[in-house]
Amino acid sequence: MNGVAATALREMSRLKNSRALLFLLAAWPLFYGLFLAAIYSARVVTEMPAAVCDEDSSYMSRLAVRYMDATRSINIKYRARDAAELKDLLISGKAEAAIYIPRGLSADIKRGKSATITAYVNGANLLVANMSLSELRTAVGTIAAGARVKFLRKTGSSGDKALADYAPVKVDSFKLFNPGGNYLNYLLPGIWAMILQQLLLAFGALALTSEKDEGTLGEAEAAAGSPAALLAGKVLPYAAFFTLIFAVFDLGLFPFFSIPRYGSAWLLFCLNALFIYAALGLGFFISAVSKEAMDGLKGVLLVGAPALLLSGYIWPVSYIPGWVKPIAMCIPLTHYLAALRTVTQYGAGLSYILPQAGALALTGTLGLGAAWLILRRGEAR
Repeated sequence: MNGVAATALREMSRLKNSRALLFLLAAWPLFYGLFLAAIYSARVVTEMPAAVCDEDSSYMSRLAVRYMDATRSINIKYRARDAAELKDLLISGKAEAAIYIPRGLSADIKRGKSATITAYVNGANLLVANMSLSELRTAVGTIAAGARVKFLRKTGSSGDKALADYAPVKVDSFKLFNPGGNYLNYLLPGIWAMILQQLLLAFGALALTSEKDEGTLGEAEAAAGSPAALLAGKVLPYAAFFTLIFAVFDLGLFPFFSIPRYGSAWLLFCLNALFIYAALGLGFFISAVSKEAMDGLKGVLLVGAPALLLSGYIWPVSYIPGWVKPIAMCIPLTHYLAALRTVTQYGAGLSYILPQAGALALTGTLGLGAAWLILRRGEAR
């Protein structure tokens, strides 16, 4: 135990003498958290500029335009003379959506015929495309339903029968866990966790390689007394610092930006501790097999660069090719983000995250165990 304490104090002294490392450890995570939260503080995309070409110029077409303009996401900002001008507005980036209302729309609706309003959206941005299409369909669907019911009434159907003829089956739909489509709630925790994993891996990778570069690894081993004490003493300061950083985010930053947390605070604390353990364990393994600090940082980039893409946060892991899945399963972020969503957004308990918790514990143990074995054999120098 004395060796662990001596190594921990020695590591803290080394940190104290490096302003760059102290900045990365203390200030950088907080800065990034505030910076990212500020970017997505609007929470949802609203008032996207749209253009409309109304060749019908009827009461019905003007009503349709008003309905579309009244949606949360669409702002009819431009009036185009023809379809070519609509295309120009989309290509120039002035409009994210374009609506074309053909001549004869009102006449077709009055005769009970099908009528078409064409919408074009910027598919290069999936968020913009999905939201604008959803809002446009809702608005046009409302107009179409009203017009159809009005036509059926004119043909002699009663009000109730007209409604039944138009929509014999009613569908109630509910969006769970993020009903408002809040982008801040969805995106910030994932990117923030990715940044913290990168920092955890980097500090773990530098813990031994920096000693190798300075030629002081032998001195550190002598002060610790054993490889196990050396690893434990070096892990403890970083684990303590990052536990504090997680607490600042969970208890301070997330509430400040009104990011909800439905699950147990104690369970979240344990999950964060396992993530820290897993990422540091992997980082220490990289440090043990690397000859110098630059090699360690290359290893961190190799693991961390594709981490968010492989984590299932942006693209489901189940759809990742079979040969890539084992790589995704070796990255702590994959298991942490799945469990984090389950706890904080679904409000679920421990039994629902046991597989992810076990994977994090195993990753940390294997990483530190491999580093211990390399140090014990004297292969780290």
